[in-house]
Amino acid sequence: MVAAAWLLGLAAMFVAARHLLSAWVAGALTLCAALWTLPLSPHPLPSWYNLFLALFGVAAVLQWLRGRRRIWLVAAGAAAGASVAVKIVGLYFVAAVLLFFVWQVQDDVRGAPEGRRSAARGYAWMVTGGLLGFLALVVQLVRSELTVNTVLHFIVPNVLLVGALLWREWRVP
Repeated sequence: MVAAAWLLGLAAMFVAARHLLSAWVAGALTLCAALWTLPLSPHPLPSWYNLFLALFGVAAVLQWLRGRRRIWLVAAGAAAGASVAVKIVGLYFVAAVLLFFVWQVQDDVRGAPEGRRSAARGYAWMVTGGLLGFLALVVQLVRSELTVNTVLHFIVPNVLLVGALLWREWRVP
């Protein structure tokens, strides 16, 4: 079962890499992944399935970017749900996709149309609350092991990401 999931995961990785890279480079990257993943540790661990499902989800989100067809969002959501069902760390993929969509909406919408400024401000406050809630969850996740390393590895990158998203959200008139 893990070998079949691995092969499908490699296909998803190639599809995702092909969105960003040339065919040769995407193929080389997929070959590296084929050699340095499952063959090195062929035990059917749940985290392997989380990896493969995240690859399916990323490929689906990238397909959605290309044509904006909702079926790809459904596929990404199904992959995320299956990943959470396998192991709760699938929520990391869910969080990553939600943060990506905040960024994507900011790229898609440049400014509020006239007469909709209050709705835009309401949305900005909702996004702000969601991002601050995300930061609170990250801090809650690592608070029992709060050392310099955990702050540098977990809290600082997320604070920088949330700061960038909030800056982008509030700088649009």
